[in-house]
Amino acid sequence: MLDVTTSAARSSAEWELAMPLEEAHQRVLRAVAGMPRVRVRSVAEDRIELSVLGNFSSWGEVISIELTPAAGGTGLRVRTRPIVPFTLLDWGEGARDIRALHAAVAYDDGGGGGAAGLAGGSTGEPSPQLGRLAPWPEPFAWFAVVTASVLLLLALVNLVLNSSHIGSSLPLLVLMPFSLVFGIRSLRASRRTDVSEHDGRRRRPGRDR
Repeated sequence: MLDVTTSAARSSAEWELAMPLEEAHQRVLRAVAGMPRVRVRSVAEDRIELSVLGNFSSWGEVISIELTPAAGGTGLRVRTRPIVPFTLLDWGEGARDIRALHAAVAYDDGGGGGAAGLAGGSTGEPSPQLGRLAPWPEPFAWFAVVTASVLLLLALVNLVLNSSHIGSSLPLLVLMPFSLVFGIRSLRASRRTDVSEHDGRRRRPGRDR
């Protein structure tokens, strides 16, 4: 698995593509071209800068990609930073987006590039989409599920006991189902990820990068 370093909502990682710099440059651009929430901010010969629109858990971020010639082809150094400068916590968005980019450009030569890299990475498994609303971390997902369930119950009780003041319960009845549903989906996604990684290690020993 790709080693991603994160500190204060800033993430970074490095890897290599077994191809010349010019080809690697075009491969990265092709990989992000079909991603709906990703925009190319600037392009230079050895640098690409992307912006990712915000979602439910992030105001958005900037992704900087530096390309340098290497003995085996081209080295990529990818760094992310939140669009809001004073952000200290990004709920893992930066690390997930780096891994999504890594899968999309298909680090493994057998994985294919461009549009194919968006559907599956070098392992042949579905890769995450850059900038998509990422599942919440498991501890926060559990907190959201429990909190939303309790608040929904209280809202229903309040609705029954104070039927003449429906407005006092309406915000909770409208908002809490979203937190409850997304929390449950995040927990399911976390479990699927754990199972997939476990199965992947069993099927492909020694291939994790």
